[in-house]
This record gives sequence, structure tokens and C-alpha cells, in this order.
Amino acid sequence: MKNEVAIQKKGFSLPPAFLISMTFVALIAIGTALLMLPISNKSGEFFPFIDAFFTATSAVCVTGLAVVDTMTNFTFFGQVVILSLIQCGGLGLMTIATLMFIYIGKKITLKDRLVLLEVYSDDKLTGLITMTKNVIKMTFCIELIGASILSLRFIPEYGYMQGTWMSVFHSISAFCNAGFDLFGGGTSLLPYQSEPFVILTIGVIIILGGLGFSVIFDIFNVARKKNARLQTHSYWVIVMTGSLILIGSVVFFLFESGNSKTFGEMSLIDKIINSIFQSITPRTAGFATVNQGDMDTASQNFTNILMIIGASPASTGGGIKTTTFLILMLTFFVGAKGQDEVLLGGKRVNPKLCYKAVSIVGFALMLMFFVSMIVYTIEKPQNNFEYSDVLFEIISAFGTVGLSTGITPALSNLSLIIISMVMFIGRLGTLFLSLMFLTRSKGHLNIQHADAKIIIG
Repeated sequence: MKNEVAIQKKGFSLPPAFLISMTFVALIAIGTALLMLPISNKSGEFFPFIDAFFTATSAVCVTGLAVVDTMTNFTFFGQVVILSLIQCGGLGLMTIATLMFIYIGKKITLKDRLVLLEVYSDDKLTGLITMTKNVIKMTFCIELIGASILSLRFIPEYGYMQGTWMSVFHSISAFCNAGFDLFGGGTSLLPYQSEPFVILTIGVIIILGGLGFSVIFDIFNVARKKNARLQTHSYWVIVMTGSLILIGSVVFFLFESGNSKTFGEMSLIDKIINSIFQSITPRTAGFATVNQGDMDTASQNFTNILMIIGASPASTGGGIKTTTFLILMLTFFVGAKGQDEVLLGGKRVNPKLCYKAVSIVGFALMLMFFVSMIVYTIEKPQNNFEYSDVLFEIISAFGTVGLSTGITPALSNLSLIIISMVMFIGRLGTLFLSLMFLTRSKGHLNIQHADAKIIIG
């Protein structure tokens, strides 16, 4: 990256990707320490390190996988800590720190701006500070509106104080695509599976969090200005998001309508609404209206696909991202047809984007399948887990989803540490690849190499 090289020549040795990853490490460390305190858990004793570490990692990486029930085990203080980690993890600590620097009058350096470029997946240095302010305002605005709507249901049920807290917690958890809940007993949204008001409200908040900040700004801009058009990126993010929700809804409706353990006993309206929600939550929220372990094998496999795809770039969600999947599919069809260029909407896609998409997907698949085999081998002597359940757990961790077939609390400490690392890598996404293969640029020479003689297919 040219900008990154520029700051290295001026004496900055740490790349923005490294700085961002370190903020997540710091957040996890602080969160672990706070959750271990007796004040954080209802037993009044120190919380086990591994459980606190896993919970903090899951919150910071906005995943939602949990070894203990949040409502049952954590005090109000502990719940506030978890929600703070979710908010910081969803927005990115650098975003919040930049806002603080702005208001205390600290100068935002070139290095700070380059870090923000990585956070927002942008390529323009101008307007970043304004965008940071708008991101914070937009986030709090959506979360406040979401909490206000949910309070209409939760306050009558839980009372004013607890109902308000439930509304705020779940609105933030939904927008940050975290999946943590306070309903107790590991039930998630199962008690509300026949309440469209709650399900659809949380579903819309999840979608907004998964679109990406730049896309939401673009939508608002088009809504405010006459003759304004969506940018190419925003258009395809919306198309992909809508398509995945539609296709997923149809698939889950067909596979689960006859399943008495999930949708089988529901009314037609509830089946449709729960099918829509089930197609939303794997990308990458983690709330559930049915037990994932009770779903048909075909539905679980399709959920795996949605979890791998995930949300969109520069959003609060994880996964390989919707646009990466789009470019990968286009590259696949072009390669199958033997064509030379990948076209998107009549425009040429830079080959480097195609290579990057293939690299991201290839790395993700190798990591998930390799780690799932390791965890399965570790757990096999003591737990009678199916490999499919372990694979589901690992994909959920990498996609920062939080859905589980129910095996998380029974995992060994070693497996929990490994899955924590997977959540961390999944949250960093392409930044992790940047750290792995980071090299100092020495300039690009216009050299054309001879073709390699190799046969494939």
C-alpha cells in the first residue's frame, strides 16, 4: 500500500494493520481482567481465567459464542463490561479513540489517518475525520432507535429499569452483530419465535450493522438528494445482501417447514418470518429463534455457507464478506468460460481484486477445516461430538457469528483457546492476511515473466 510505505519512510515502523490488531488484543486483555473480578459475576468469586478470556474475546470479536449464560452468571457490572466490549469491538477502538482525540483537541496524525483507512476499508485520506464522527453518530442513532422500539415490548414484560436495559443491550448487540443476549438459559430468541415485532426489529438492526458504514451513508445521501445514485460498491452490497436473505429464506422454509423440532408446529406466518430471520442471523449476528442442533442437516450445511460469506466490508460483521463472494463467483464463471476479463455491471474488475478474493476464501477454508480437525481430535476422547458440530462451531467462530449446536460449554480449555484465536483472526479478516504477508515495497518493476507450463482441471 503506497500510503503505508510512505509513513514507513518517515520513520514509522508499525503498519496500520498491526496497530489495529493490537487494539483488539488490548481490549481482550482489559475485558478478561474485568470479567474475572468478583464484582462481575453473581457467585461473588473470581471468575475462571479461561472462561473470562473466551467471553471477552467473543465480545470484542462480536461473535456471541459463550461458555456460560450471560444473564445467569454475570452481574449488572459484568453485563456492562460485556456490552462495552461489544460496542468497542463493533466500531473498532481506533474509531472511538479518534473521536475522543477530536474532542480533546489532539491532532490526528497521518499515521492515525492510515489506520482509519484500514478500519473503513477506504482508499481516500480526505474526509476520514468527518466520516469517523458520522460513524459514531449514526451508530448511536440506530442503536437508540432500535432500543426505543424494543422497549415497547420489553418494558411491559420486565419492568421499566430491566426492560430498558434489555432493550439497550440487545439493540447494541444486534447492530454490532454480536449475538449476546440476556434472556437466560441459553435460549436466545426462542421465547419470541412467535413474536414478529421482536424478531423483525432485531433482524433489521442486524442488517443495518452488516451493510457497512459507507453503504448506509450512501443510502442516506441518495434519499436526501434528487437524482443521486448509489455508488457501485453500495449497489452490489445491497444486491448481494437482499439476494442472500431471499435465497436463504426460501431454503430454510423448504427444509424446516416439516421439521417438528423447529418450524413444523408454527403457523404459516411464523414459518415465513422465522425463515427470513434464520437467513439473516448467520451473517453474522448469532441470535437464534430455533435450536441450531435440531435443524435438518441440509439446513445446517446451508447455514455454514451463510456464516462463511458473512456481512459486508467495513461493517460490524465478519466472514469473507458479501463482495468477496461476489467477485469469487464472477471469477469462477469467467474462468470456466475461458474469458480474459471479469466484468461487473459492464465494468472491468481489477485482476488484483480477483486474486485477493481467491486468497481470502482459500485462506478461510483451509483455516476452518484444519482447525476443526484439530479441535475434533482434541475433543474426541472425552466428548462424543459429531464432526459436523465441531465444524459448525469453527465456522461460526471464524465468521464471528455465535451460532452453535450447543457444544460450546462442554469444550476443553485447549479447544476454547484455539477457538478464541479463530474468532480473533475472523474479526481481523483481511488485516490478518496483511500482517502475515506484509513486506516492504521496493518499487514495482515492469517485468513480464514467461508463462509457466502447467496443466490444470
